[in-house]
Amino acid sequence: MTRTQMKQHLLVGLGLLVDPTRRLVSEGGDMQRHMPYVRAQFNRDVSQYHNELSRFCELPGLRLEAEYTRSRRAVNRFGAIFQQVEQGASGQHLLTTFQELILHCTEAIQAIPADDPDVIVPGGSPFSAYLQLRALCASARSGIHLFDPYLNSDVFYRYLCEVPPSAEIVLLTRKSLLEPPKSDASGILRRDRVVSVSSLLARERPETYRLLAAADVHDRYLQVDGRTYHLGGSVKDAAIAAPYTLVEMDTSPAVQTSLDELLANAERWFPDSNGQHRLT
Repeated sequence: MTRTQMKQHLLVGLGLLVDPTRRLVSEGGDMQRHMPYVRAQFNRDVSQYHNELSRFCELPGLRLEAEYTRSRRAVNRFGAIFQQVEQGASGQHLLTTFQELILHCTEAIQAIPADDPDVIVPGGSPFSAYLQLRALCASARSGIHLFDPYLNSDVFYRYLCEVPPSAEIVLLTRKSLLEPPKSDASGILRRDRVVSVSSLLARERPETYRLLAAADVHDRYLQVDGRTYHLGGSVKDAAIAAPYTLVEMDTSPAVQTSLDELLANAERWFPDSNGQHRLT
């Protein structure tokens, strides 16, 4: 498991750890009666979570002590929820406190370095490639840019559903892929599926999602929070039949300028000039 995947595992584990607390404050009922059981379960499980955090902060010859301490303290602050219940707090105040604590924990964990060496996934291991790419997308804090001339609808539910709501998503693909083919039935179906699911994502993320098209897109890149990865093929086909490479690039000004120009000159499918999702 790569460090990027380990970080994703920690974020998923955080959700599982605090889910009983979330239900306590969001579902109402007799919180005073249920709270001792929820607190006892949290106290039992949090030590295991601390251990996982500690292992993640151990590197060969190094320990990320400051990052570990910050993350551990953020997790432990969930004890404030139980104190507030004991003091008679309820309703929206508790839910707001819970959401703030989740945000602080997520930010602390995301801030722990998770640099991975270049990844080569063997052919015939598409699930491993999927896990690595999904973890990279989920690790985004400010946003992702995906340059892929062979985008299809699978990419949306495989990878984009994991991107945090506050992070920007920018997809750039071939213009011909988004234009309805005149005779190719399979091409029409592929295009309609992409536009359909993209329209749904646009409704959910009107301020943080863009779909762009350009006539001349060849190479595949993934940018996550400004870090650029060269992809060994389209993400929809990652490691299905051949080794798949995911190589972090030392982004030179020339490469960055080239990618910026692609984005700036691309045609907007969402939002179009009217702020809508283009369908044709």
